[in-house]
Amino acid sequence: MINLQESDSPLDELKIQLPEGFSQKAEEIYQVVTKINETHNLTRITSPEDFKIRHLIDSICSVAYYPELATESLKILDLGCGGGFPCIPLSAYNPQLDITGLDSEGTKVKCVAQAASELGLSNLKTIHARGRELAIKEEHKAQYDIVTARAVATADKLIKECRQFLKPKGRILLYKTPEAIKKEEKLTLREAKKYKFDIELSPIFTLPNDAGQRQFIVFHSQR
Repeated sequence: MINLQESDSPLDELKIQLPEGFSQKAEEIYQVVTKINETHNLTRITSPEDFKIRHLIDSICSVAYYPELATESLKILDLGCGGGFPCIPLSAYNPQLDITGLDSEGTKVKCVAQAASELGLSNLKTIHARGRELAIKEEHKAQYDIVTARAVATADKLIKECRQFLKPKGRILLYKTPEAIKKEEKLTLREAKKYKFDIELSPIFTLPNDAGQRQFIVFHSQR
């Protein structure tokens, strides 16, 4: 059973307040996703505690640094949504968000759509496509306030793949580790300059149970 509380680390350190009913919804997410996972390979993380830390808490920590995710009506594309993280927890955290989960693997897209339906997340839909192909279509080009990506690709590649999805002054928000950000720094700076993005780094935070350090890197479009 998932027992998600505001006192959990690092939610307490980051002063993240859980919306009313979110702890119960976290349990529902765990039950639905792990049930689907029995017949489809969505995630290797299935123990309640690891699922809570590595999927649920990791997904919503972005709210601490970008509080508009908790309060505003934003249109978000979750590129390479995989098993549904961060798009499922974020859509449950703030029902005003309009989130599209995008992935090139059709099975995962169908599973995330099934999970969203069973969880009653009407603000989450999915698309089966490749990012670079979808970005040039008129119905998706320059349509999103934020593009998120978690454990998908290097930052320089994501800048090139995500930039056309953004509205003017839009943002790319990447879930990373400090080590990955440092390793990718040279190419990241080159691509950010080329496509006119300002870079913002969040403070580093640590997930419990040896789940490692995390850091967000955000690219703000100058256009």
